[in-house]
Amino acid sequence: MSNVIQRKSEKTKKAIEYISEEKKNNPNRKIFDIINEASLKFDLSPKEEQFLYKNFSEK
Repeated sequence: MSNVIQRKSEKTKKAIEYISEEKKNNPNRKIFDIINEASLKFDLSPKEEQFLYKNFSEK
């Protein structure tokens, strides 16, 4: 079971790194589009995607 949790957290970590890099390289790109792309690229669950939206939302 810990392997499943580790794989999920690893996917989320990679998605966070990807989103941060994309935002840095393309500052005019909408965060919604970047997160959506990362979610597909790293095969994230809806909960993981929700976490990203919550933590990367522009305030």
